[in-house]
Amino acid sequence: MEVRDVVESVHLVGENVGPFGRRVNAAPLCSEEIKVKAYPIEKTSSERVQESLVVRDLLLVLQGYEGVYIRYNSSYRPDSMAGPEYKVVKMMNVTFKSFSKKLIKIGSIFVKLNKFQQWCCDERYGRIMHRLGHEIRRFLYEDYLTCVKELEVRFKQDVRFSIRDLEMILVDGFIYKFRLLDQIVDRILNSMRERSDMDRVQMDFDNFMEDLRQDTNDELDLRVLYDTRVSLYVKGGSLISIVQEKMEQEQGDERHTEFLSLVLDSLNSVYSIMFDEWMQEGKLDDFHEEFLISDTVSDVDEEKLAKMLDNERLWDTRFVIRKDGLLPQFRDKELQQKILMTGKIWNLILVCCGSSAVKTVASGKSDSRNVDITNDTFLKGYVNECYQQANAVCIKMLYEGYHMDQFMSIIHDQSYVHGVIDQLWNSKFLSKSLFELTRTPTETMLNKLQRHFEDILKEVHVTDNYQKMLLMQLTSVRVETVPFYETLRQFIDEQETGLLNADNFQQLKRMLVSEEQNHETRRKKNSTPTAMYVQFETSIPYPLNIIWTKPVMVQYQMVQRLILILAYHERLLEDTWFEISKNEYWKGGFTSRYRKDEHEMTTSEKQLHEDDDDDTYLRTQCIRLARVLHFQMRSMVKEKRNQVTSAAAESAANTSGATNTSTSSNNHHPYSRLPHDLLNVQQTVQDHVTNVVSVAGLTSLPHIELQEATLDVIHSFIRYVASWRRYDPTKGQQASNTATSLWGTRMDTLKQYVSVWSDLH
Repeated sequence: MEVRDVVESVHLVGENVGPFGRRVNAAPLCSEEIKVKAYPIEKTSSERVQESLVVRDLLLVLQGYEGVYIRYNSSYRPDSMAGPEYKVVKMMNVTFKSFSKKLIKIGSIFVKLNKFQQWCCDERYGRIMHRLGHEIRRFLYEDYLTCVKELEVRFKQDVRFSIRDLEMILVDGFIYKFRLLDQIVDRILNSMRERSDMDRVQMDFDNFMEDLRQDTNDELDLRVLYDTRVSLYVKGGSLISIVQEKMEQEQGDERHTEFLSLVLDSLNSVYSIMFDEWMQEGKLDDFHEEFLISDTVSDVDEEKLAKMLDNERLWDTRFVIRKDGLLPQFRDKELQQKILMTGKIWNLILVCCGSSAVKTVASGKSDSRNVDITNDTFLKGYVNECYQQANAVCIKMLYEGYHMDQFMSIIHDQSYVHGVIDQLWNSKFLSKSLFELTRTPTETMLNKLQRHFEDILKEVHVTDNYQKMLLMQLTSVRVETVPFYETLRQFIDEQETGLLNADNFQQLKRMLVSEEQNHETRRKKNSTPTAMYVQFETSIPYPLNIIWTKPVMVQYQMVQRLILILAYHERLLEDTWFEISKNEYWKGGFTSRYRKDEHEMTTSEKQLHEDDDDDTYLRTQCIRLARVLHFQMRSMVKEKRNQVTSAAAESAANTSGATNTSTSSNNHHPYSRLPHDLLNVQQTVQDHVTNVVSVAGLTSLPHIELQEATLDVIHSFIRYVASWRRYDPTKGQQASNTATSLWGTRMDTLKQYVSVWSDLH
């Protein structure tokens, strides 16, 4: 052989290669140019010798190197992910060349897979990608290279070893595996390129809108939130889905399916550990963001997170389903809800009772770390079992640790039946704050109301600890920025009925304005009283605010404010009834001061007495009509208030009666025996409050406008009747001349009130 001079080159290892990814010197273990000139293969003495030379080169090629007669293509770059392309010497035997071209593909794929398994070591790609790299590395070095080593020994020791034997062994045990792994790697790399090229922000928005459309069309009310972000890398469920799809495509070949199932089981084992930790302990060990569940506050430190626990939105939004990489077996929305709720419940128990409680429960369970997430039947059974176990522990904690049934009964009583706040409002608070409630809402009025509320709290003696906690520590009074009925309109999306624009109501309004202009020209225009802005705010502590959620509290406050407003108007009507029943003005009128003997009267007094007798009938009819209308208004307010409280009591009786028929009707509450399922508990509470809101007429805009118009008429009528005594017709020389016309005007106004009242009811 002739020795020739060559130029050797050294390649630096790229930064993307892991610290243990390759040898010190980059493969192949030779220079770009061979140092010796190859002996021409066509000049070999026999085909057997030529075959031996080809087999020797193939044994090198199968390990990713180049031989003497099978060389790298000049375009091959060792730093690229693709494997090398080989070129075979031209003068090789046609048969040997055919075998060689078939087998050298394995060498090319070997180099590609070897680079890919090193690439998988990057921390960005997650544990499941690391496991895929491990499985490829195990296949290459433990299975494949071991076989190549044995083939090399046979080649050296067995003179009858031929290229056909080499090809047969590789076809039977390795070629199809290389092709399957190569196709999987190509799918992964293509997906990576697609993700890097796509507008992931737009994709996130599109996924979000698609979820909204599905939720709108979904017949079941399932509370599942999604993380619609798209990852830059293929990891987690996305990687498992690629292997699963490939396995489904190869269902017709048993060998292919068996090999892919081994790879898939290895990947699932990593995913199953995270899945089992979530289902058994509520633990989310997902540093690489590749699991089914996404933690939206993972970047918040523990100290800040502890301060956010009382935020009711944290329960709903902290843990969500990750949309990217969602496996086919997890696409059932009901299954997603149970998986999500199970881990959230264990997290709730962990926060309330500590890690020891969760570990105690988990220690009593059988070891289920190898969860077969590919078997739909087993998966659903396992999820249901964990879901029931978590709910049983959670409900026990809420009932025995937090006395949830007692707490909910007190909350129920506070607004609807005979609660402490309701009693305070009717008895002490209204009496002490009636003036402030009638005035225009200001900061001064709010401060006075708060002082009154604090003074009343000092006078109240509560023996029950829960009532004491709710009333003394968690309840406060505040003034909203908008009146009650304006707040209701913000929750309703319907067309306005225009009830307040009715002709009778507008005519009455004009008459009232004219009446006030005639008698009180300097009086300012009356505004909405503070009573329409006031509400009691109760802060529900964690974890009970998970049951008594923010939507429930909003509906609860709607009913509570309605009852308080009705009580306020009822109190005004009571005071007005006392006025028109007991006051001397209403009993005998202004003529009582002229009840003298005829010989004691002056001439002017006799004339006034005669004029009084003339309008006595009109005045009597006017007062009688005012009392009748007042009685109707007072009866309506009482009936409306009883309707709301009775509806609450009836709903409570029906709810508790369905679960416990032996309970006395006097002790019925919708929470006396709640279901042993956290979602059902939440739904039961929500349904009860929603039912009361519906019965109270707070869900329909026509009903809301009717109530608002009715209360406006009542409030206007009270002020109008109270204004009668402000103008004393006995004063002045012309009083007798205007008395008859004054009572006639009042009678016309009252008739307008009667007409409007009839239209409203």
